[in-house]
Amino acid sequence: MRARSLLLATLPALCLALPPGAEAQPNQGPPVPNQAPAAEAPPNQPTAANPTPMTPTPRAPDMQTYVGMLQKAADDLRREIPRAESSARTTQAGATSPALQQLMHAMQEARSAAERAPTGFTDNSVFKDGVREMRERYTDITSRQEEQPRALEAARATLGALERIRQAAASS
Repeated sequence: MRARSLLLATLPALCLALPPGAEAQPNQGPPVPNQAPAAEAPPNQPTAANPTPMTPTPRAPDMQTYVGMLQKAADDLRREIPRAESSARTTQAGATSPALQQLMHAMQEARSAAERAPTGFTDNSVFKDGVREMRERYTDITSRQEEQPRALEAARATLGALERIRQAAASS
């Protein structure tokens, strides 16, 4: 009984003594001679269905994908505007309502999608003006803790800028 207690007491110390990641290493068996190392998977590319893969600021690989990303962002923002319009402000004074938070998140996601333009499109004046407008609108409402009417106006302006960029991208 005493030996079992001693074993149980030393078990946490043994786990801490393992090198980092040792417990996550599966038993792979002995190395196979003349076997090429496994190729690493290419970084995730954004798609219309997944505009934000787990990579730092990925660019759309082509215009068709970019247009799809913009369309998804516009649809999401369109869905959040009526929700924010119809929500009653039931939070403490100075707090932002959940519907307004969702709207601001959709605005941020729209701008993020727009900024992921393929390299050849980033010199387009419609792109530059639209992204700048979206950034300014978002910064304006978040820096001053704006109320619902001003945030809705900013969301509609963001949607308009997003649509202009999408149209320019689709026609290029």
